[in-house]
Amino acid sequence: ILPKKIARKVVAAFYIDTSGSVSDDEINQSVTEVKAALRTSLADLTLSFLDTEVYHTIKSGNGHTSTGQKRRGGTDMRAAFTHAVTLRPRPNLIIVMTDGETPWPDDPIRGTKTIVVMTRKWNKNHYKVPDWVWKIIEMEGH
Repeated sequence: ILPKKIARKVVAAFYIDTSGSVSDDEINQSVTEVKAALRTSLADLTLSFLDTEVYHTIKSGNGHTSTGQKRRGGTDMRAAFTHAVTLRPRPNLIIVMTDGETPWPDDPIRGTKTIVVMTRKWNKNHYKVPDWVWKIIEMEGH
């Protein structure tokens, strides 16, 4: 088998910040973006909602599209990364949708790339996004 005939399958884990600082519009836009990814991707996808902890997870292919109860506590994005290492199959891509008002883990998960989608423009309340983040995207319209 030639090396270019072997493709690494994308296993993506999406995390949507539902803390009190995130508006319902930002959450709904994040859910819309994930639904679009589900329609267009061949990747295995997991969607999780969190504030200070991950409280609701949906795996692609199970037909479940509701967002569950939206908790509105603080945010700790470290919970997303702690959760991601427990998923099977283990993700090689983590996509975080947040307003940026959250602490981050010190180190990435080995073997993963991380994309941070900011639901609003950077402001002084944002924590610094770690240097190990592969890409930062600002959501349009916010």
